[in-house]
Amino acid sequence: MKQARELTSMIDSGMVHVILVHGMCGKCGGVCGIYPEEPDVFYIWLNGDASEYNILSSFKHELWHIGRGDFDRNCSVQEIEAAAHKAQEKNFYGYFDGVNLIPYIKNAEVMTADYN
Repeated sequence: MKQARELTSMIDSGMVHVILVHGMCGKCGGVCGIYPEEPDVFYIWLNGDASEYNILSSFKHELWHIGRGDFDRNCSVQEIEAAAHKAQEKNFYGYFDGVNLIPYIKNAEVMTADYN
C-alpha cells in the first residue's frame, strides 16, 4: 500500500487528476479510474454539488482505492468497495492523519456534466 504522502506527491506530479464535477448523480460521491491512453495516470471525479464534508470523505475514499492498488486486484468491485467502506467506517485506520487534503480539493479542476 502506498503511503498517503506518496499519493499527494502523485497529485502534485500530475499522476492523479482531481476534478470536481457539478451535475453528477446525487447518490455518487466520487469515482476514480485510470486513463486508458495513460495507464499510469489516475483520475478522481468528486461530486462538486455535495457538502464540503462529503467531498472530503469521497476524496479519501477514492484515494484509498489508488493507495491500496485496487486497480490491480483480481476480485470483484463489490469486494473492493466492501473493503473500502469498512476502512472508511474506521476513519481509514488513520491513513490520512496529518495530511491536509483540503488544498487539493480547492485546487481541483472544475467541470460540469452535461447529460443532454
